[in-house]
Amino acid sequence: MKYIKEHGYLYITTKRFIISLFLIVFFVSSIPSAIKSGSFFYFIGCMLFIVIFCILLCIPEYLYSKKSSEELWKNWNECHSSQKQKERIKKALVTNELIPIKINTTARCGKFASQTSKTRYRTTLRSCTCPDFKKQKLPCKHMYYLANQCNLRISNTGSITSLSASLNDNNAFQEPAQYMPFNDNMNYMLFDGEGIYRPTNRKRKIHIESFSEQEAIEELVSTGYIQDTITIHRVPFEPPTEAQLSTMREHHNQIPNKISKADMSFLISKYMEDERNADKKLINFATAQKVKFSYYIGEKSLYSCMWYKFTLEEKFAFYLLCVEKDIKGKWNFEKFEHYKTLSSNYLNDDKFMNSFKRYSANGNVFYGFIKDNNIEYGYSASRDTNCYKLAVSIIS
Repeated sequence: MKYIKEHGYLYITTKRFIISLFLIVFFVSSIPSAIKSGSFFYFIGCMLFIVIFCILLCIPEYLYSKKSSEELWKNWNECHSSQKQKERIKKALVTNELIPIKINTTARCGKFASQTSKTRYRTTLRSCTCPDFKKQKLPCKHMYYLANQCNLRISNTGSITSLSASLNDNNAFQEPAQYMPFNDNMNYMLFDGEGIYRPTNRKRKIHIESFSEQEAIEELVSTGYIQDTITIHRVPFEPPTEAQLSTMREHHNQIPNKISKADMSFLISKYMEDERNADKKLINFATAQKVKFSYYIGEKSLYSCMWYKFTLEEKFAFYLLCVEKDIKGKWNFEKFEHYKTLSSNYLNDDKFMNSFKRYSANGNVFYGFIKDNNIEYGYSASRDTNCYKLAVSIIS
């Protein structure tokens, strides 16, 4: 059993294993009746057939375990250079779209969460259970992520090499250089430096969070620093704590290679709360509103971060966006500013505010109207409220 856990055979072939086990149990349970009926030799023949059948089921996985990663992947060598495959590689290695549940580099297999549902995809270097692979029969983003974790690198010419061989390959697919040294997945950056603070005319050390260097400088100037004296440089976030790493290991969760302490907080929360992946469009909108978070954030946590950052007028506008999405099935973020202009007409309305304060009062959070296959999530907001009904009338 220890050997199986280490090499992942049960992980790869759970269905095959269950079928084989069922057949064996069935025939073993038939031994007494077979002996009584005098058909014992017939039974032995059937048993041999089942044993051979089970062995044949396991042979592909045994051969898989004996091949090197390069051998397993070489069947795909001719397809990596197409534009569609390059997009899949980018999704796997650069855009941080994937959050693996488990990766077993020894068995060359992995488990990923769907972006849109609670479905889990099982992945090896030769196949994946995701819809993309089933349809295209070509490596999907999950397979490329797994290949990367197995120290394989895909070059633009379509070949794949070991990590050590690709370090000097100028054509190798790599992350943007500006992200490589910092090992984080945050949507904002940290800067250190120094500058002269105008009110005291003295030099001060600077530590600031911002979405870009230019925004950081503008914020420092607005708080009293003399622009020509400001020098800042980007610095990395703190690494994960040992307590965070221990928590991840205890729950048998895969620990990403590049992750900061802040990233890990969001990731642990996502696992513990069993949150869905956050909507990509909502992530982009939140970033545009200068909400700070990790790309490992779960859906519930993203709503929470946005809600605590927003002013009352912004909460009103965002609530209307969520009601509109609930009704029409898609986001319309272009209306956010328009809905903000309407806020003054309703935030002084007692009927609306008496209902809306369940979300807007201090310490309260709004998590949107969340459905998955028409099943309400436990943290989904109620539709049976005066503020929801009024929001519907405003939208319509």
